[in-house]
Amino acid sequence: MKFRTLIIRTFYICILLFGMICCRSNKNISNRTEIQSVHSSNSLISGLTSTPSFTFFKAKGKLNYSDKYQNHKATLYIKGIRDSLLWFSVKKFSSEFGRGIITQDSITFIDRFNKCYTTYPLDELEQIYGIKIDFSLMESLVYGYPSSIDTLSIHYKKKIEGQQLHIRTNHDQLLLELALDLYTGHLQHGNIISQIEREAIYDYADYIELDDNVFLPGKRKYKFILNAYDSIEIAIDLSKIEIDEVEDINTHIPQHYTRN
Repeated sequence: MKFRTLIIRTFYICILLFGMICCRSNKNISNRTEIQSVHSSNSLISGLTSTPSFTFFKAKGKLNYSDKYQNHKATLYIKGIRDSLLWFSVKKFSSEFGRGIITQDSITFIDRFNKCYTTYPLDELEQIYGIKIDFSLMESLVYGYPSSIDTLSIHYKKKIEGQQLHIRTNHDQLLLELALDLYTGHLQHGNIISQIEREAIYDYADYIELDDNVFLPGKRKYKFILNAYDSIEIAIDLSKIEIDEVEDINTHIPQHYTRN
């Protein structure tokens, strides 16, 4: 598969996967080995009920994509405005191959090489695929902080193993499993388990201090399990992360681009 085609496919798969993983369901999602129940909270868990305080996000780093057929490397650029916009750009050999733009209302993929684009309203995706895109959960995965913890969830459990605090909780009928460093509070590992046999597994490392009490991971690994035989792995090594540096984000689509 040509690299430019791969990049567009990767945008599609990852966004749709996030959506499918982040869909709502009324089924019972807990069929794994139970973790010991607890009825108290501590300062670390209390800190997880809020997210890091920043509005603007900007990062650059190396992207490594792999599946059972191929492996590709590129440079990834990420920009974002909290609760509003996520923007991605992928380049290789200084040429931009694709962009992804996600808002609360829509998802847009721009193929810079073929000068075309596709836009999906989120409600249309829900009708077509039966999925519910959860922007806040997608945002937490992109920025690299834990999604909010519901300590009142019927599946809320915690236990300590070695130097990690392991937490299980719900997020809109998803099962979340998190592992945090006991001493720093940094999220090191997470699982998001859905009802449609898909799972997202992620690992964070090399945290960077950006501001007082704002630490975000420089290295991230994501594994999307599509089925029993197929999965996608994406490794991101961010060399630069900035927060609250106000900058215009170009979401303009040239008029001569064709809409697919």
